[in-house]
Amino acid sequence: MLAAGFPLAGAAPSKPVAEWNFKFQDNLIWIEVGVDGSRPLRFILDSASTHHVISTDAAEKLGLSTGADTVLVRRTDAVQEQSTTAPVELKVGGAFALKNVSLLVVPLNGIDGIIGLPVFERYLVEIDYAGSKVRLFDPNGPRSDRGESVKLQTRDGLCGIRLADSTGNSGVFVLDTGCSSGLLLSRHASSLFEFCRAYPPEAHVLYAGGDIPGRRYRQTSWQLGSQTVPGVETVVCSKATDGLLADSQWAGLVGNGFLAKFKVTFDFPGHRMFLEPAK
Repeated sequence: MLAAGFPLAGAAPSKPVAEWNFKFQDNLIWIEVGVDGSRPLRFILDSASTHHVISTDAAEKLGLSTGADTVLVRRTDAVQEQSTTAPVELKVGGAFALKNVSLLVVPLNGIDGIIGLPVFERYLVEIDYAGSKVRLFDPNGPRSDRGESVKLQTRDGLCGIRLADSTGNSGVFVLDTGCSSGLLLSRHASSLFEFCRAYPPEAHVLYAGGDIPGRRYRQTSWQLGSQTVPGVETVVCSKATDGLLADSQWAGLVGNGFLAKFKVTFDFPGHRMFLEPAK
């Protein structure tokens, strides 16, 4: 699948702190999460969500109280003020406890909640797409040597990687496991990259909260580190006027359609990502 081999570098420790099963549906990572002992709810794992989130509907059904203060949140396609719940305990994947967590209360479409960036900031997070497993590792623990290390760039609390198209044009893309597409390009960056432009079909990209209209292109290959990654479907956003897709410092989002070609280990504390070919 990849056009070049993987040089050896550090990757994940041998024993995880926690392991969750997930369901990979509609190119999103679905995990069961209990809130203060509730029945399991359907959450999305989203590396570009700066907070853990619960939908307004789920919060109302569980009777969760919210404070008077609000938080200004930059979503994928909007900037909004949202309230937060009183601290709760989350049981992720049926066993792993996240304690004393205040959840943002956000309108979500078909999703009960989001496990977000705070998990990525505290642990090494391995996503084994082929095995349908998420594994958390101690970032200070022992390591084995596997996969290629790719440098992460941090801006405004989010992490991204630099990608180049087949003509060498490049940009920094947010790593977003809450986005279903391979690559979702912002409108301001679309002119930088080379596509097959003959009558691109309409597309709707799912993300943790809704869907984004765009135009679907077929890109032959992208360069990531020393690797050439072929066959990545790319969608250019057609409408977003706010949020991440309107921020000129980002070329767009790297979603699960791209990341699922690998077993990925996110080391946000170490500002790097490790890649192994998917098996």
